[in-house]
Amino acid sequence: MAQKSGQSAQLASKVHDIYASTTRPQDADLGFARQELRALFDVRLGEDYDRHKFNEVADLQLSLRKHKRELAAQLESRQLNQEQFTDELRRALTETALQCEAVLGSRDFVQLFGIEAKHAADLLNPPVR
Repeated sequence: MAQKSGQSAQLASKVHDIYASTTRPQDADLGFARQELRALFDVRLGEDYDRHKFNEVADLQLSLRKHKRELAAQLESRQLNQEQFTDELRRALTETALQCEAVLGSRDFVQLFGIEAKHAADLLNPPVR
């Protein structure tokens, strides 16, 4: 438990530093998301973790964020209803998580995200059991 709280404090400090910086990424939302993911990698997997794997996962996460924006626009314009939006978002989350797991391996995926890839969509709307 002490290791988890230590990691949480370390991650909070790194994220604070990202937003306290006076330099802003060109697309701030996506740039900050990449920096936050880098901080998560550093804390959970180590600062010397494979940069190639980080870049692959960051690209997958970026694609997911862009897809979520597209889905939100479709929901707002009523091209999708709420159920269709939720179903598509759950599918995209699961697909992206499985792709990230393929890059990282199951152990490192769980270490990084704290959940198995096959359960990633449950974070959006947990199933009733």
